[in-house]
Amino acid sequence: MSSANKDEGLKCLAIARRALADGNVPKALRFAVKAKSLVADPEIEQLLQELEGMADTASETPSTTRAPSPTPSAASTDTTTTTTGRRNTAATTSDQHQLVKKIRSKKCHYEVLMISKTAGDEEIKRAYRKLALKLHPDKNKAPGADEAFKMVSKAFSVLSNPQDRAHYDRYGDTDGVPRGTGGFGGFGSAGPGYATSFNGVQVDAEELFRMFFGGNPFMGAGFGGMGPQQRNRQQQYRQQQYRQQQYRQQQNRRQQQQGYQQPQQQSSLLRLLISIAPIIMLLFFNLFSRGPAPYSLSQTRDYPFAATTSAHRVPFYVADKAMFGKQYRPGSHERRILEHEIETSWTEITRRKCTQQQLVRARWVSYNQPEKAARAPLNYCEELESRFST
Repeated sequence: MSSANKDEGLKCLAIARRALADGNVPKALRFAVKAKSLVADPEIEQLLQELEGMADTASETPSTTRAPSPTPSAASTDTTTTTTGRRNTAATTSDQHQLVKKIRSKKCHYEVLMISKTAGDEEIKRAYRKLALKLHPDKNKAPGADEAFKMVSKAFSVLSNPQDRAHYDRYGDTDGVPRGTGGFGGFGSAGPGYATSFNGVQVDAEELFRMFFGGNPFMGAGFGGMGPQQRNRQQQYRQQQYRQQQYRQQQNRRQQQQGYQQPQQQSSLLRLLISIAPIIMLLFFNLFSRGPAPYSLSQTRDYPFAATTSAHRVPFYVADKAMFGKQYRPGSHERRILEHEIETSWTEITRRKCTQQQLVRARWVSYNQPEKAARAPLNYCEELESRFST
């Protein structure tokens, strides 16, 4: 199979999905058949089976015996076509209402995505793509579609993260899981109003939807660009700062007009300094009493000697191995605390790099270029999984 046929088949599959989301079943069926003739893919087979079932349902009519009727006139043909169009629209709207009602009645994330608890990552992704296309507020105008869309996005964000999924399977809730401590997928639940978070940066359901169905994933919040919500927050912050500045200037002018005395201002400043003097002294003491760091995560001239943690073999570097061994004896309480700190810092840094690599691959997938997505490296994610897979 040539790469040209494969690309053309994937394009036909995307057109079929868009046609299905618009309610155009014949067009979706036509392009699904064309995609199947160009490329062999399980998703095409699944979509084709679904479309054929919908076509069979639409073609069924009540079995009543009628006398042959004469050829209808143009006016009656137009009336029949209009009535059939209204019936198809009503059926589509009814299906949308039923789907929204069904999703909103579910409490379990697996039931929301309509999958089993043993589903793998690919099955979870396919279920999310299918439901997100049907429930997106731009396509589904049924009441409650927005809430159902967010429920599907939250279910995907939890089940696509290994740590959040394990916590959910055990306790049935992920609201208490600390954010940013997820597994290698980089996803984490961020509350009912959001779909997920990437290293503390919240991404709503629309951002997650655009990552799967088009658009540049790097234009979202915190990834090389600024989204509409972030621009609005920044504009509101600037307006608030401007109002506060105007208020301070107005207060200063009023004080000058009322004959505000400079000695009073100096006495107030002196009282303030006296009240915060203990805090300043404590900070000064902590700052200058702390010695140099006992380790470094990267090899430098000051930290040339390599070492590894005992639990997960995370590499780090020290200034003097003999001195480090005396200060932090292997197996001691101090050594365990220090190695836990090293592994935590190393994991956070490596997870950020893993997330960046995953976003690069997601971008090529959204651009419908699977070859480039397959060649995109994931070495940081693989290193995380190899060290912390247990």
